[in-house]
Amino acid sequence: MKETMEKVKKNKGRERGRRKGWQHEKCRRKKREIRRGLKAWRKELKKRQEYRRENREYKELCKRKRQEENERWERETKEARIEG
Repeated sequence: MKETMEKVKKNKGRERGRRKGWQHEKCRRKKREIRRGLKAWRKELKKRQEYRRENREYKELCKRKRQEENERWERETKEARIEG
């Protein structure tokens, strides 16, 4: 059991490249956009409602991606149990 879990962990690290964890490329890109939007809002180049809407979309995107990653991880562990 431990051996199969170690294999799954090793494969997970390879998929991510240099970053570890659930974060998806789309989430990182969206976060950069949100930070730029926050700066624009502070400089009064952007409306508050627009910034809030974008921030809400970012949070929903990350929540969805986190759930997908957790579901994928659970599937892999179940498959590892079946194999091992």
